[in-house]
Amino acid sequence: GGLITSVFTGEIRLRSRKSSDWSVEQVGFIQPKAGWPGMHECIWAFLDAVESSKPSLMNATTVAQLHLVGLAAESAKDSGTWAEIEQFGS
Repeated sequence: GGLITSVFTGEIRLRSRKSSDWSVEQVGFIQPKAGWPGMHECIWAFLDAVESSKPSLMNATTVAQLHLVGLAAESAKDSGTWAEIEQFGS
């Protein structure tokens, strides 16, 4: 079987041993608000870990901290000034 997903379009392509033809489904999705640093890499790392059956070296705390850095960068870009990086868990 096989599975191909697109988190940006909400499309899922699926096939099984019983049916070698790809079936396509559209599922509800939320369009990402920003392409902050690490967003795409986190998705790819997760899918790579699933495909390879190897555990990811990242953990939720590290990923959350990386996203907070990206959100501060977006805020600084929008305001044209420095932005503070929020602390995870506060």
